[in-house]
Amino acid sequence: MSERCVPISRPMWESLLKSCGLRRQEWEQLRGVKYPEKDGFYHTDG
Repeated sequence: MSERCVPISRPMWESLLKSCGLRRQEWEQLRGVKYPEKDGFYHTDG
């Protein structure tokens, strides 16, 4: 499987959290979300 990073802006992330009703840890466990502070974007490998 090849890994890929998809940048997600904060507003989009917050919107996803609200619409999906998931907490960040739950989302990380489900989709392998990484959100490094260096660039201010959240990255997923899924």
